Amino acid sequence: MKRIVACLAGLLLLAPCLRAEFLISSSFPVDATVGMEVEQHLSLTFNAPLDTTRRYIFNGHDEILLPVRVLIAEPDAGLVVQGWEWHAASLTLTLHMQWEPDTEYFLLVDRARDNVGHELALPVDLHLSTGPDWGPRTVGCQVLRLDGGSLTGLVVALFDQPPMWAEDPHLGAAAVVLGEDGLVDVPFVRPGVWYPVAAGDADDDGHLDPQCGDPFGYLDQDGDGMPDSVVVEDEDLFGLVIPLSSMSGCTARMHLEQAASLAEAFTQDPAVQLKAVLNQSESLDDGGQCTGWSYEFWSSASQRQVHVHFTADVPQVEEGDGGVSFPPMATLPAMFVDSDIALCVALNNGGRDLEAQLTESTRQAWVGNFHWMWANPQAMLWAITFRGWTEGGQWRQHLFLVDAQTGAFLGDFDTALPPQDPPAGQATDLTLGEAWPNPFNASCVVPVRLGRTAEILLELFDVRGRLVAPVARGTFSAGEHVFRVDAAPLPSGLYLLRLASAGQTHTRPLLLLR
Repeated sequence: MKRIVACLAGLLLLAPCLRAEFLISSSFPVDATVGMEVEQHLSLTFNAPLDTTRRYIFNGHDEILLPVRVLIAEPDAGLVVQGWEWHAASLTLTLHMQWEPDTEYFLLVDRARDNVGHELALPVDLHLSTGPDWGPRTVGCQVLRLDGGSLTGLVVALFDQPPMWAEDPHLGAAAVVLGEDGLVDVPFVRPGVWYPVAAGDADDDGHLDPQCGDPFGYLDQDGDGMPDSVVVEDEDLFGLVIPLSSMSGCTARMHLEQAASLAEAFTQDPAVQLKAVLNQSESLDDGGQCTGWSYEFWSSASQRQVHVHFTADVPQVEEGDGGVSFPPMATLPAMFVDSDIALCVALNNGGRDLEAQLTESTRQAWVGNFHWMWANPQAMLWAITFRGWTEGGQWRQHLFLVDAQTGAFLGDFDTALPPQDPPAGQATDLTLGEAWPNPFNASCVVPVRLGRTAEILLELFDVRGRLVAPVARGTFSAGEHVFRVDAAPLPSGLYLLRLASAGQTHTRPLLLLR
């Protein structure tokens, strides 16, 4: 999940929480304010005394601590808090703000407590601008819950790129469904092309995570399983229907038929060949399931490599980097051993004993003709990696190989990188995102998010733990940075990308296919 999920996670907090008692009753500037000065105070009036002893980091800047949490969904930079004051008599918190000129903002005040511990119930949703106007249009939607859940509190948002994969989507507008009829009008929409997305917080934890069962949906007017866009022009737009469903994990073969159909349509090649499948979410569950799978196809007719990704049941089809051919890999048959059986074989042949020694272990899996991993160049293999920290602070990473046609256990070997200190409990300070594309040929890109200015070391290792390519080293500012991994001189194979900074390390497996 990329930044679009983070935006939606914040937007979900707009929904009323009926158990809470602490409300913001007014704010200034008010929603849809335009023409603000570059130095404009923001005042929030509460119906109870605010607990000003609590502190929340403002927008990722740990040097700015406020008694309320302010999220900036758009833009994510260019706003400065110069100070704040609490007026106890009027129950008003005033933030001294400095805004960028001619800029639109979408802000959420989503967290605060009164002095007896009651949490904020109705966060302030502010559309503000130092420019002269806001979007003049309204987009009306009907939200449906296919799983029969509640419609109240669902969020509808408009993004300028397809959901789930965009590196830097722009949030155009958003609104919350207030009633069980599922109807919502999204205001302040500018003319343009927008992708409507809806989401909900089923487990009431304040976060959006489709991989944990939270409902998610998108506009699909033609029924092809792909997100559709709408064009907003000279008139308001109404009548859009967005179905949501709660996502559940699945095994590798469960999306295969749909993935093959999408690849065939994309390449116009009925003989398109499946070459590899890998899970894209952080870890397989005990049943060999996850909510993110990637299917890698090759079209001999058009000489094109095609990726079909599923993230929380949402498909995306993309052409491979540069259209470079796969290595001499046999086509993966549709009836290969599924991921549930392959994981069970790995667990029963040392994987379970290994995991008993690890804390916070994860599982990654690939299936295909990975001829560089096994003596038989025609073998179809499941390559399942277990990784995590031991109680003694040693990093372990172990690869198990399973025959994808018979389910037989073939062998295993350790792929541990040099031991590092375990994470220091500050995971939010350092994040290594998903590489794209993955599998890749020649090069891929990977996002790194820093919670503060820090020195980082980003390196690529082979499965034996040998350093094969430095990627980045130096001091970088807080925020998101994107680095390119250049593997042009390297042979096809499984590699490990490691990010290290201030005692924290994160790794991502990368699959290079030529």
